[in-house]
This record gives sequence, structure tokens and C-alpha cells, in this order.
Amino acid sequence: MSVSFVNEPVANSSKLISMGLVVLGAISILFLGDLFPYQRFVSVLAMLAGFGLEMWESVRLKERSQTSLNALHESIQSSAKAAHQADQDEVFKQSARAIEIWISQIENAQVQSRHAVEEITVQFSSLAEQL
Repeated sequence: MSVSFVNEPVANSSKLISMGLVVLGAISILFLGDLFPYQRFVSVLAMLAGFGLEMWESVRLKERSQTSLNALHESIQSSAKAAHQADQDEVFKQSARAIEIWISQIENAQVQSRHAVEEITVQFSSLAEQL
């Protein structure tokens, strides 16, 4: 998933246009304002349009950045859930293996105990016969 808007050509062209409008308005106010009667008004409008375009682009970029951050946050959460689930699955597998080993050890201990009791019983019975 790509979340980068750094090299977006539309953002660069709108930035150039907005800066061009602001610079054009400033130049026309400074140098051409006295030559034409409505030039100052048009220059101010050009500067306001440039600033407005810049603000619109920054709001749009902020919204897109927020959307990409939300997508990244959701991706991180789903990855964390998957990792947690995988860890739980591994713990359950290891627990099942440990229980299987314990069961076999208990069964082995029962067999050894029966064998030892039988052996002791045979020895006592042979002692009783000898006496």
C-alpha cells in the first residue's frame, strides 16, 4: 500500500499556479497599479486567488494525508492482530505438545509403578515361602 503524496504532479502544478498568481498580483500592484485604473483591483483579486488556491491545496493535502494515515493505522492494527493471533496459535500448539508429553510421562510412571509393585509383591511372596 502506497501512502506517499510527495511527488504528486497535480500538487506541484497547482502550487506553481498559486505562486504565479500571487507573484503576478504583487508585481502588477507594484509596477502597474498607477497606469491602469482597475489594475490594483485585478492584482488584489489575482493575489487572493493564488492564496485561495494554496489554501485549498493544503486542505486537500491534509485530507489525503489523514486518509493515508488512517489506512496505515488500520494496516498496523490488522498486522498486530494477525501477529497476536499467530502468537496465540503458537502458544496453543506448544501447550498441546507439553500436555502430550505430560500424558506420556504419567502413563510411563503408572507402568513403572505397577511393575515395581508387582516385583515387590513377588519378592515378598518368595520371602514368605522361604520362611
